[in-house]
Amino acid sequence: MIFTAGGSGSGKSETFLPVLKQNSLNSIIFDGTMAEYDSAMRKIAQAIEYGKEVKLGALYIDIEEAWRFAKTRERSVDKIFAEKHFKFRETMYRIAKENPNVKFDVRVNTGSPIPDEQIFSSREELLEFLDDRRFDSVEEIIETIGD
Repeated sequence: MIFTAGGSGSGKSETFLPVLKQNSLNSIIFDGTMAEYDSAMRKIAQAIEYGKEVKLGALYIDIEEAWRFAKTRERSVDKIFAEKHFKFRETMYRIAKENPNVKFDVRVNTGSPIPDEQIFSSREELLEFLDDRRFDSVEEIIETIGD
Protein backbone atom coordinates (compact mmCIF):
# COMPACT_ATOMS: atom_id res chain seq x y z
CA MET A 1 0.00 0.00 0.00
CA ILE A 2 1.38 3.39 -0.98
CA PHE A 3 0.46 6.53 0.92
CA THR A 4 1.33 9.71 -0.93
CA ALA A 5 2.58 12.58 1.17
CA GLY A 6 3.36 16.16 0.30
CA GLY A 7 2.01 19.65 0.56
CA SER A 8 -0.50 21.23 -1.81
CA GLY A 9 0.88 21.75 -5.30
CA SER A 10 3.82 19.39 -4.89
CA GLY A 11 2.68 17.05 -7.68
CA LYS A 12 1.87 13.93 -5.61
CA SER A 13 -0.83 12.53 -7.87
CA GLU A 14 1.09 13.29 -11.04
CA THR A 15 4.21 11.59 -9.63
CA PHE A 16 3.01 8.52 -7.76
CA LEU A 17 -0.01 7.35 -9.77
CA PRO A 18 2.17 6.50 -12.82
CA VAL A 19 4.69 4.79 -10.49
CA LEU A 20 1.88 2.67 -9.07
CA LYS A 21 0.63 1.71 -12.53
CA GLN A 22 4.14 0.64 -13.56
CA ASN A 23 4.81 -1.44 -10.46
CA SER A 24 1.63 -3.30 -9.64
CA LEU A 25 -2.00 -3.01 -10.54
CA ASN A 26 -2.83 -4.88 -7.31
CA SER A 27 -1.50 -2.09 -5.09
CA ILE A 28 -3.65 0.35 -3.19
CA ILE A 29 -2.84 4.05 -3.11
CA PHE A 30 -4.03 6.63 -0.59
CA ASP A 31 -3.48 10.06 -2.09
CA GLY A 32 -3.20 12.74 0.57
CA THR A 33 -0.91 15.21 2.29
CA MET A 34 -0.23 13.11 5.43
CA ALA A 35 -0.04 16.41 7.29
CA GLU A 36 -1.49 15.11 10.57
CA TYR A 37 0.77 12.65 12.40
CA ASP A 38 -1.95 10.89 14.44
CA SER A 39 -4.18 10.43 11.41
CA ALA A 40 -1.26 9.19 9.30
CA MET A 41 -0.24 6.66 11.94
CA ARG A 42 -3.83 5.36 12.27
CA LYS A 43 -3.96 4.75 8.52
CA ILE A 44 -0.54 3.10 8.50
CA ALA A 45 -1.45 0.89 11.48
CA GLN A 46 -4.70 -0.17 9.78
CA ALA A 47 -2.87 -1.13 6.60
CA ILE A 48 -0.29 -3.14 8.56
CA GLU A 49 -3.07 -4.80 10.58
CA TYR A 50 -4.59 -6.02 7.30
CA GLY A 51 -1.27 -7.45 6.20
CA LYS A 52 -0.31 -4.72 3.74
CA GLU A 53 3.27 -3.67 3.13
CA VAL A 54 3.34 0.09 3.67
CA LYS A 55 5.40 2.62 1.78
CA LEU A 56 5.22 6.40 2.09
CA GLY A 57 5.63 8.20 -1.21
CA ALA A 58 6.92 11.57 -0.01
CA LEU A 59 7.29 14.35 -2.55
CA TYR A 60 9.31 17.45 -1.77
CA ILE A 61 9.27 20.59 -3.88
CA ASP A 62 10.63 24.09 -3.54
CA ILE A 63 7.97 25.94 -1.55
CA GLU A 64 7.76 28.85 -4.00
CA GLU A 65 7.32 26.46 -6.93
CA ALA A 66 4.56 24.60 -5.07
CA TRP A 67 2.83 27.93 -4.35
CA ARG A 68 2.94 28.91 -8.05
CA PHE A 69 1.50 25.53 -9.03
CA ALA A 70 -1.18 25.62 -6.31
CA LYS A 71 -2.33 29.05 -7.45
CA THR A 72 -2.82 27.80 -11.03
CA ARG A 73 -5.15 25.17 -9.60
CA GLU A 74 -7.08 27.81 -7.64
CA ARG A 75 -5.66 26.62 -4.32
CA SER A 76 -4.40 29.97 -3.12
CA VAL A 77 -5.38 30.04 0.54
CA ASP A 78 -1.92 30.87 1.86
CA LYS A 79 -2.41 29.95 5.56
CA ILE A 80 -3.86 26.51 4.74
CA PHE A 81 -1.22 25.93 2.06
CA ALA A 82 1.56 26.84 4.52
CA GLU A 83 0.12 24.69 7.31
CA LYS A 84 -0.10 21.60 5.06
CA HIS A 85 3.51 22.00 3.89
CA PHE A 86 4.75 22.62 7.43
CA LYS A 87 2.83 19.70 8.97
CA PHE A 88 3.66 17.28 6.13
CA ARG A 89 7.37 17.87 6.67
CA GLU A 90 7.04 17.47 10.43
CA THR A 91 4.97 14.29 10.04
CA MET A 92 7.43 12.68 7.59
CA TYR A 93 10.34 13.37 9.94
CA ARG A 94 8.49 12.00 12.96
CA ILE A 95 7.29 8.85 11.16
CA ALA A 96 10.81 8.15 9.89
CA LYS A 97 12.33 8.73 13.32
CA GLU A 98 9.78 6.80 15.39
CA ASN A 99 8.84 4.00 12.96
CA PRO A 100 11.97 2.41 11.47
CA ASN A 101 9.96 -0.31 9.71
CA VAL A 102 7.99 2.12 7.53
CA LYS A 103 9.55 2.34 4.06
CA PHE A 104 9.90 5.62 2.18
CA ASP A 105 9.98 6.48 -1.51
CA VAL A 106 11.25 10.06 -1.37
CA ARG A 107 11.34 12.19 -4.49
CA VAL A 108 12.16 15.81 -5.18
CA ASN A 109 10.06 17.63 -7.76
CA THR A 110 12.42 19.92 -9.64
CA GLY A 111 10.04 20.55 -12.50
CA SER A 112 11.36 17.72 -14.66
CA PRO A 113 8.81 15.22 -16.02
CA ILE A 114 9.99 12.57 -13.54
CA PRO A 115 10.89 13.85 -10.04
CA ASP A 116 14.31 12.83 -8.77
CA GLU A 117 14.21 9.74 -6.57
CA GLN A 118 16.37 10.00 -3.46
CA ILE A 119 18.36 6.95 -2.41
CA PHE A 120 19.51 6.72 1.21
CA SER A 121 22.19 4.36 2.47
CA SER A 122 20.89 4.51 6.04
CA ARG A 123 17.95 5.62 8.16
CA GLU A 124 20.18 8.38 9.57
CA GLU A 125 20.74 9.73 6.05
CA LEU A 126 16.97 9.72 5.44
CA LEU A 127 16.38 11.57 8.73
CA GLU A 128 19.03 14.16 7.84
CA PHE A 129 17.40 14.74 4.44
CA LEU A 130 13.95 15.12 6.03
CA ASP A 131 15.27 17.36 8.82
CA ASP A 132 17.01 19.67 6.32
CA ARG A 133 13.67 20.28 4.59
CA ARG A 134 11.69 21.24 7.69
CA PHE A 135 10.58 24.80 8.40
CA ASP A 136 10.71 26.54 11.77
CA SER A 137 7.12 27.76 11.54
CA VAL A 138 4.07 28.23 9.36
CA GLU A 139 4.88 31.93 9.36
CA GLU A 140 8.28 31.22 7.77
CA ILE A 141 6.51 29.56 4.84
CA ILE A 142 4.04 32.44 4.52
CA GLU A 143 6.96 34.90 4.43
CA THR A 144 8.70 32.79 1.78
CA ILE A 145 5.69 32.60 -0.54
CA GLY A 146 4.58 36.20 0.13
CA ASP A 147 2.51 37.52 -2.75
